[in-house]
Amino acid sequence: MKNISRIIILTLFLLFRLAGAHGQEYSKSSLTYHIGIGASNTGEPVGEGLVAGAGYQLNVWKDRLHFNPRLTLGYFDAANYLDLPDGMFTSLNLETIFFFDLIRFKTLSLLVGAGGVVQKINGLVGTGGYADPVTNSYYVHQWHYGVYVGCGISYYPKKSRFFFQIMPFNYRFLSNNRLDQYSNVGFGIKI
Repeated sequence: MKNISRIIILTLFLLFRLAGAHGQEYSKSSLTYHIGIGASNTGEPVGEGLVAGAGYQLNVWKDRLHFNPRLTLGYFDAANYLDLPDGMFTSLNLETIFFFDLIRFKTLSLLVGAGGVVQKINGLVGTGGYADPVTNSYYVHQWHYGVYVGCGISYYPKKSRFFFQIMPFNYRFLSNNRLDQYSNVGFGIKI
């Protein structure tokens, strides 16, 4: 475990060191990656789990408005919900988001975002948690659409190839009264 911690710390140190080593201007587009934890606790199925995603970002207006289409994958299970049947599901989300640097101070900014979402859910509900032994488990295949809103902090140095984001508030308001919420950290590589 100590070796894994050392490798992670060394990798982060090298990323930050390399981020400050470049002095050239980069294009207005970048590749973005994020990972986080979240919950989907309205509708059925419900659960808590991990989210990860990748996307493309284009600076649209004065390096303050960013268009970020991305693909996000989530894995959730209902093990922590005592009054509901066990279950597990994945969600695949296509998000088209506009982020705006609302307040900027040097390289830090308060970032807000909004956009559209299409979501596909596949899962299994009732893997042994039903109180009624007559009720069988069943598979779930659902499509949802809706709106994304979120906010966080961005570290976006102009002369660096990398930028970083901490997004503690991400919400997807989806069809059929479904709500997904998650927090994530991410980084981008300017291309």
